[in-house]
Amino acid sequence: MCLPFPQNDPTCGPVCALLKCLVRISRNAYKTLFSPQHDAAIQELARCVALTRLVYGDGHWRLAEAHARLAQGYLQLKGLALQAQEHTEKARTVAVSSPLGKVSALFCIISAGLTEIKGTVAIDVSLTLSTLKDAEHCLERAERIVGELQKLEGVSREETASAECDIAMSFARLYQKQGQWAEALCQCERALRVAEDRAACSVHREMAAIEQAEGRLDRAIQHLLQARHQHYSQCPAGGLEGAHIAHSLALAYSTAGEPGYNDSAVQFFEESLSGYRSSLKPQDPTVLSVQDDYCRYLILSGNQERAVTLLKESLPLKKVTFGELSVEVAETYQILGGVEMAQCHVRRAYKTLKKVKIRHSYLHMDSPYAHTTYTDQP
Repeated sequence: MCLPFPQNDPTCGPVCALLKCLVRISRNAYKTLFSPQHDAAIQELARCVALTRLVYGDGHWRLAEAHARLAQGYLQLKGLALQAQEHTEKARTVAVSSPLGKVSALFCIISAGLTEIKGTVAIDVSLTLSTLKDAEHCLERAERIVGELQKLEGVSREETASAECDIAMSFARLYQKQGQWAEALCQCERALRVAEDRAACSVHREMAAIEQAEGRLDRAIQHLLQARHQHYSQCPAGGLEGAHIAHSLALAYSTAGEPGYNDSAVQFFEESLSGYRSSLKPQDPTVLSVQDDYCRYLILSGNQERAVTLLKESLPLKKVTFGELSVEVAETYQILGGVEMAQCHVRRAYKTLKKVKIRHSYLHMDSPYAHTTYTDQP
């Protein structure tokens, strides 16, 4: 849900330069919600909260708006549900007590409530029947508030559409947690009717996940292709989101097991790797994990030479990222040893699998290797 940007409010009487600075930071803060630089984004959102308090004071609804955005950032960018819930509570407290901007305060309450619900659903260990029911009641209350907002003069359909989409998607995730897949899909379809292009991409990805959970891979693939089309119409460069979608498509095509899907699986694995490498560092764990997925598929589909090349390329990066004696490095050697054994290179496979054994021994604290230093010998 997108909240409005602060504009020059003469009733607050802040210093003009400070107000201009706040407007600039607020706009930057909103843009950071779609940025791959997550730490910088959170810092910008936190600066916005601090400066809003200086300009407008502790009781203004714009401070609630800033807290709501920061909560959204913590949950959307970092997955930190507890921090998000803390700031949603602050946003709600300020918005309820704010004497000015009733409509905008209501938008803040809705945004804070939705972030809190998403945070609750994100904390799997805390989910009980009671918390799920509480979340459902909060969503129903948010729906009623949106309905009231639509009746007010000066509130356009566009302003409430984003809130409607967020509410529908929160309902969808809630139903997924309860295993009510048909109801979840209905809520996604409801979200699609009011979603903007950027939001529609996320809705199609959510629908793909539901269809895949139900074993309907063909439908999941169609939704992912729709998401890809929506994303590239908005962002031709692809970026990190494009890489995520391509990876999901690659996994869906490779899982389907249809002979005609092999070329599509390879195409989307290559596309996802290219996207991740251009958006992240080569040694980033996400890049290395996607590359491992690709290698496993190449081995299963008979393209072992390409898989071995990629695995050997990834080894130095994994040693830098995870450590010489890490589980990730051991698993890579194990896959390489298995391929070498399948190709009847017994002596080479023995040397490779010996490296696996040493690492497994080191990872058990009762092993004589546990407190020693080891480097591979040629």
